[in-house]
Amino acid sequence: MKHKISYRRAIYVLIVVSTLLRIFLASQLEFGNDEVYYWLYAKYPDISHFDHPPFVGFFIQLFTFNLFYDNELAIRLGAIIPSSIDTYLLFLIGCKIKNELVGFLSALLYNLNLYALIIAGTFILPDAPLLFFWLLSFKFLLEALPLGNLQKVQEKNFL
Repeated sequence: MKHKISYRRAIYVLIVVSTLLRIFLASQLEFGNDEVYYWLYAKYPDISHFDHPPFVGFFIQLFTFNLFYDNELAIRLGAIIPSSIDTYLLFLIGCKIKNELVGFLSALLYNLNLYALIIAGTFILPDAPLLFFWLLSFKFLLEALPLGNLQKVQEKNFL
């Protein structure tokens, strides 16, 4: 008897496991030089900083309740939670482009990537809000495209 794999259930397991791994890493690792610098963005908010936009500071403020919780894990939640949402967004994008298998594989490859798992997904760097809003924009772009055009591309075996 064949069992059909529920990719929706698998994506939730992947999100929970990767989030727990990120939380563990975030609680064990000390801040790097860049992260301390971005903590100052949250402590002294401004419209623009010397070399970066202020969004990383806004994310830190949001996830620490304006620095009420001021520790490594709480500050890095500004990268961990959006990265978990990114995983689900990749799943939805893959489902829209082809099917649930493609969506699951996209999310799995994203989480197996060192950059996405550790650098942009655990450390509080400008990459965390950038990836989140980039994937959200791409998801909305796919929603805005007529479905017929996407099916024509699939029929030509481009995807």
